[in-house]
Amino acid sequence: MSDDGYVFDTSGLLDGWSRQYPVDVFPDLWDSLSDLIEDGRGQSPEEVLAEAKKRDDGLHNWMKVRKAELIYPTDMGLMQEVKLILAEHKLITKPGTGRNAADPFVIALAAISGRAVVTGEQGGSTSKPKIPSVCAAWGVECINFLEFIRREGWTFRRT
Repeated sequence: MSDDGYVFDTSGLLDGWSRQYPVDVFPDLWDSLSDLIEDGRGQSPEEVLAEAKKRDDGLHNWMKVRKAELIYPTDMGLMQEVKLILAEHKLITKPGTGRNAADPFVIALAAISGRAVVTGEQGGSTSKPKIPSVCAAWGVECINFLEFIRREGWTFRRT
């Protein structure tokens, strides 16, 4: 269980929502995540909300309902950290495509808040950086959605 909380990347939420733990099968999981967000222990930068809007799977609406607690607005402190990350890891985003636009914001928010990143991304390298490789270089903890569930000690049983 992380005392400081978590910063969720789009892929981290999508892994849960669409790929592994859909809300219609695991409603208690999503209720638990909502409670964690309401307690101020889970956030995403507003760029993650924008990325989620591009999909039509219900995640964007779920996020909008929790926007006041979930979404961290871009401010000067966050932008300064994003600039530092991009100065060292220019290739983490794909300019002009809108792809991975939220990634440096996710890492920056985790860095300034002392939280772990929850992402569905794996690996990465200097020439093809991804969230886990940049987090490692930046000293930010990076976990996947299942590890997040385990850290919280959540279990879900059939009644």
